[in-house]
Amino acid sequence: MFYTRPFFPQEVLNTHICSRLSPAPGNEGHDGCLEFVKSQCLFFQRPYAVWDDKYFHHIGIDGIDRPLEKKTLLKLSEQRLKVLMPNLREFTIFSQCHLSPIDCIRSIDLILNMTAHNKFLPRASSKVNRLIASFILTKNSIKHLSKF
Repeated sequence: MFYTRPFFPQEVLNTHICSRLSPAPGNEGHDGCLEFVKSQCLFFQRPYAVWDDKYFHHIGIDGIDRPLEKKTLLKLSEQRLKVLMPNLREFTIFSQCHLSPIDCIRSIDLILNMTAHNKFLPRASSKVNRLIASFILTKNSIKHLSKF
């Protein structure tokens, strides 16, 4: 997959990206897909993101993987996750993987905080500020903003 469609978004559910540290069965002691993707990022000088069953992997143009463990997000509220997850996906795709998951989350949090505190247009109503946020965030996020 990574060789036939390099650097294009792909959706593969319930998968684990194999690596030297976490090999596929029978591949112990050998490089896996993660090492292949890292070498491709380094060679083509392009970043890439891979979300597997345990991590949000962000591989930079330097070929270094900076994973964010998914279970670290489990401490967040359900409402926050309902806003965060679709936007994390959209921000990752929109940035063409140049933003790491941590940077995407920080950007989303900034937008949510600006919306919650009427910082886009301080003298405007909260409805106007939520409307501004709706142009930045995914559509289904707006219904959750008032509960955030």
